Amino acid sequence: MIRRVLAWSSAHPWVVLAAALFVSLVAEAGRRRLNRDVLPELADPQVVLSVDWMGHPASEVAVRVTSVLTKALDPTERSTAVRAVSMAGMAYVEILFPPATDLDAIRARVESRVNEVRARLPPDARTQIGPVAASTGWVFEYALVFEGTMDAAAPPPRDSARARLAAIPGVAEVAAIGDAPRELVVEVRPEELRARGIAFDDVLAALRAALFGGATRNGLLDAPLAVRSASGEAERIGDVATVREANEMPKGMADYADNSSSRPGRGMDMAMVPSMSTVLGGVVIARPNADVPAVIEAVTQVVNDERGRLPTGVRLITTYNRLDLADGILHTLGAARSSYS
Repeated sequence: MIRRVLAWSSAHPWVVLAAALFVSLVAEAGRRRLNRDVLPELADPQVVLSVDWMGHPASEVAVRVTSVLTKALDPTERSTAVRAVSMAGMAYVEILFPPATDLDAIRARVESRVNEVRARLPPDARTQIGPVAASTGWVFEYALVFEGTMDAAAPPPRDSARARLAAIPGVAEVAAIGDAPRELVVEVRPEELRARGIAFDDVLAALRAALFGGATRNGLLDAPLAVRSASGEAERIGDVATVREANEMPKGMADYADNSSSRPGRGMDMAMVPSMSTVLGGVVIARPNADVPAVIEAVTQVVNDERGRLPTGVRLITTYNRLDLADGILHTLGAARSSYS
């Protein structure tokens, strides 16, 4: 048999060369499509819900929130398990699915189920559905460093890169660290309520109506109350309360301590950062089965572009890049292969 193959190959050398070239091209194309990500996705596909109901004990959260959601989500199509945790003021619900599940369609189904039971939840409970993200999707992290002292009364600095990063294909979410959104604070004056004979519930009802109507700060001040003064004129929220803008509690906190001896990120100038500087952070989370190297390369391009637009006194620093780990492993494997060849 071998003699026949050799005889046929020697008689048709160009066919053999063409077949060898074709196989080599197919192999190279397959190699180029290999995922260079070093952290495989091992967790089951899942959709996560978080519920904020601050000011209530864990036992009440379990009965009024967690139990309602788990019963509604347990028969979700193709789900393998529903797990939940209740704590003071918060609840987490995880719905697990088998591999190769279309999480985008399932997430829409879960959102529909939550909307169906929303009337059975406390009216002030805030439910959020997590993005379709990989459990090992933490692929990139950066920090915006604002040198100098920030005025506490001034609006907090904004992370302008987040919107552009979130629009990159393969990115599930750009989680913010240290971001403090602006909020309106309504401070009711009790003495004015007593003097005008206005109940606190009247103020709440007027606030809800004004907020649902899209009222601004001045609109809240002019929002009418259900009661009237002795002269017959409608009372306003501004007559019994003060409305001001303030910074909401930051969304998480992170410590950034630069070390000049550490390995710099790709193309970064890791100069010493003042210890009292203000820092915002962002974490790029990839979708399941995303091309992680392509995602990180696109993220790096956006970060480099945003870095050139920053004002004086603001620096954008890369604090984590998974491609550094992937390239290091490929280098180690290449060196090991060379040593054995």
